[in-house]
Amino acid sequence: MSSGGEYVVAAYGVVLFALLVYVVVIGLKSARQARETELLAKLIESRADAEDDVMDALEPVDR
Repeated sequence: MSSGGEYVVAAYGVVLFALLVYVVVIGLKSARQARETELLAKLIESRADAEDDVMDALEPVDR
């Protein structure tokens, strides 16, 4: 193979490697954001439940 062809193959290899690294990094970021979103949803739900408990405790009792 001529030296020009070797450079083309090397360039394709570098581009494919960079693309693979990019996809992995984006996938990791997406997974982290999904975990954080789930954690925030649980936190909001637990705070809403706690607020409901407090409001129930503050309601006047009918005698």
